[in-house]
Amino acid sequence: MDLKYLNKILSLDNLSSEFRDLKRQILEKDSLCITLNGGERIHIAAALEKKTIYVAKDSYSALMAYQKLKTYSESVSLLQPNDDLLFFRKSFQKSIAGDRIKALYNFASNESRILVTSPLALLQFLPKKDRLLKSVKTYKVNDEVDIYDFMDTLVKLGYTKEEACEEKNTFSNHGDIVDVFLSYMTMPIRISFFGDTIENIKTFDVETMLSLGELDKITIYPNNDLLYEYDEIEKAIDRAEKEIKKLSISAAERANQILDDIKTLQVVSQQHQWLIPFLSEKNDLIYDYLDDGVMVLDEVDSIKGLIVNHLKEHAARVQELVQKGEITKAHASCILTMADVESNLDRVLKLGYSNMASSATILKPKQILTPSINRLNNYVLHYDKLVEDLNSFLNGGLMVVLCQATKDRAKTLYKALIDQDVPCAYREDELEYRKGIFIVPEDILDGFIYPSAKLVVIGVENVVKNSHKEERVRNKKSVFVMPQVGDYVVHEFH
Repeated sequence: MDLKYLNKILSLDNLSSEFRDLKRQILEKDSLCITLNGGERIHIAAALEKKTIYVAKDSYSALMAYQKLKTYSESVSLLQPNDDLLFFRKSFQKSIAGDRIKALYNFASNESRILVTSPLALLQFLPKKDRLLKSVKTYKVNDEVDIYDFMDTLVKLGYTKEEACEEKNTFSNHGDIVDVFLSYMTMPIRISFFGDTIENIKTFDVETMLSLGELDKITIYPNNDLLYEYDEIEKAIDRAEKEIKKLSISAAERANQILDDIKTLQVVSQQHQWLIPFLSEKNDLIYDYLDDGVMVLDEVDSIKGLIVNHLKEHAARVQELVQKGEITKAHASCILTMADVESNLDRVLKLGYSNMASSATILKPKQILTPSINRLNNYVLHYDKLVEDLNSFLNGGLMVVLCQATKDRAKTLYKALIDQDVPCAYREDELEYRKGIFIVPEDILDGFIYPSAKLVVIGVENVVKNSHKEERVRNKKSVFVMPQVGDYVVHEFH
C-alpha cells in the first residue's frame, strides 16, 4: 500500500473533531501537556505535519521512537548526543560525528521533518546552522571542479588521505582518479576527472576493485561537528592558556600538555572539542534548529530527572578533572545549566507527553489534556483474544486497520482470520475511511484506539514478536560480553 493513503486516514484533520481541536491547541499554545500511553504518542507526533524535534526519555527510547516514526514517514533523522565533552582524545570514531552531522543537516535543510534525540541534546552545543548548511558539499557528473581543490575540501571535511581507500572516512588519489569512502555508504566511490571536469562517479568493491554501479551525484558531509575557522581555534587557545594559569602548578602542567597536543593539529577536527568552553559563542543550540516547529518531550518528568542527574554528575566530574589538570574550571560551561534549558524551552512551541496528569514543571504547561483514548491489548501469543476483540470492534461500528510488515504476512493473517469467520478484507492500495477490518502490508509498529474517531490501528508489534528487538540482540552478540555464572560457553574455534 502507498502509505500516503494510510496517512490520509490517520491525518488528525480527517479524524473526529476531538483530534482536529487537539491539533489546533498544540499549534496555538506554546506549552501543552497530553496524557497518552503508547502508539498514539508516535502517531500524533508524526501527524502534526510540522517540523518536529522529538525528545525521548533516554538514548534507547530515542532509537525506538526513531524506528517507529520511520514507519509513518521516511523524513525522520536520529541525532545521538555527543561523546564525553570533558576529555581530550587523540582519536575519534569519525563515523559517529559524520552521522550526527548528516542528521542535523537533513533537519536543517528540511530533507527531514522530524529529528529524534535524547535529553542530553537539550544541554549540548551544536554547529551554527548557517555554517552547517554551507559545509556540506554536493558534486555532480559534469561539474567543473579542480581535482586538487576537491582533495583539499576532503581534508577540511575530516577525510584522511591514504595509499588505498579501504576504510570509511579515507580517500586516495592516483592520477586523475580520487577514491573516497563516505561514512554513510557501504562501498567506496571512485570519481574520475577529465581535466577540471567530473567525468563519472562509480561505486566499487574494495576487494575486487570492480565497479558496482554509477551515480549521478554524491553528497559529502563533514566528519566532525566543530565547524570553526582555524583563526577561531587560535583565539580559543589563547583564552584556554589564560584559564590554565588559574590552575595549580601540577594541574597546569598536565593542561598545558593537552594544549600542546591541540596546537599540533593542522586541520580543525573533533579533537578540538576540548576548546568548546572557549568557543561557545560560535555555536547554536538544538532549539535554534526548530524554526517555527514543535518540540515534543516524551515523558516530561523523566526527561527533567535525567537532566538533573546528568548535571550533578557533570559538576562532580568537573571538580575531579580540574584537580588533575585534564580540564579547566571553564569546562563547567561546555554544557547548559537547567536554567538555560528552561529558558530556551520558553522560546519554542512545546508538546509534552505524560502517563498521568502532571504539572510537568520543565514545560510549565498552559493546559493539560486527557484525550479519550483506550489502551490497545497485546495480542502476541494471544490469537484468540485478537479474534475476540476484532469481532467486538466490528460490532461497535469501528474501522480496524491491522498492520503486517510484508504482503506475505498480511495475506497469511488475512486467510487465518477468514478461517476463523472474521469478516475482513486485504488491501494494498487505496483505503477508504469506513467500518470494517482491513489487513494491510504496512509496518506501523505500535497501534492505538481512538473511540471518538471510531478507529483502531493494530501495529505489527501488537501481534507478532518484536522483530526490531531480535535484530538488536543479534547485533549485540557480535560484541564480546562477559559471561555470567550459569552461561554455556563454547570456544569460537570449536
